[in-house]
Amino acid sequence: MRIGSMMTDEAKEEQGVRKDIGEGGWIHVARWGNPNFRKMMDKLLEPYQRAGGRGMRPVPDAEDRRMMAEVIAHTILLDFGGIKDLDGTTPEYSIEVAIRWLETASEFRKIVVKESQDVEAFLIAQRDDTATALGNESIGT
Repeated sequence: MRIGSMMTDEAKEEQGVRKDIGEGGWIHVARWGNPNFRKMMDKLLEPYQRAGGRGMRPVPDAEDRRMMAEVIAHTILLDFGGIKDLDGTTPEYSIEVAIRWLETASEFRKIVVKESQDVEAFLIAQRDDTATALGNESIGT
């Protein structure tokens, strides 16, 4: 095992990767937990922080689902295509459609989350890239 084989491309983690999800549909997802995700989660959870840093108040289920849909739509699900809406149309990507689908279609939400957590999609692809990222051309040889 080489440490270089476990290095991720930080730009790819934020800019995302395209993943086919079947039947002509695709999603473009950033990595789960990327800096934009963490920043937005922290901001949305601020009202639930207890005074003095003593943990958090529980977030009601409906509010939690809405917040997660909003965070995922803004920071994880960066684009999609080839996915038909309930009326049979294939909408263009928008934050509003993404939030609606993430709130109402639990299996779609699970696919987005699963694909955003696929570490292999965010690894530095080749050993030459790894060496360059470390500034050492002899890595992996």
